[in-house]
Amino acid sequence: ERQASGSSLSCARTQGELLPRGSRLLSGGGIAQAEQIGQAVFQVLEQMDCLPESVAAVATIDLKKDEEGLLQLSRQLQVPFLACESRDLADVEGEFEESPFVARVAGVGNVCERAALKSVSLTRRGGELICRKQVVNGVTVALAEESWKGIL
Repeated sequence: ERQASGSSLSCARTQGELLPRGSRLLSGGGIAQAEQIGQAVFQVLEQMDCLPESVAAVATIDLKKDEEGLLQLSRQLQVPFLACESRDLADVEGEFEESPFVARVAGVGNVCERAALKSVSLTRRGGELICRKQVVNGVTVALAEESWKGIL
């Protein structure tokens, strides 16, 4: 399934049909210059054929709540910035590529995928990862999408 986006509603192409999809929520992390974070996120959005306007939130771990690049990205996209506690991220269910180093530093072995999923779990509908962890110039990015179950 290839992800695509249409006007203000993102879509997924399956067998030539357009299916409505929910808002994309993303997580960025890693240690990088402020402008590198935005560049990495926009690169992943472009690779996934997602419009920046389809992003609903920027999410990460509370250790990065003052990360200027993430704050700038949130302001640029005009979306909420969510800083999740490591224990809340640890409670997110799923299969993740865990890093022992990240686990020692952050208390959880994968931040970006867990934060993306945590952000969609805050909606009543939940959601799923549409882009697993991508590393772009030291910045990790994952995208999750809000579910449309029960909406259409």
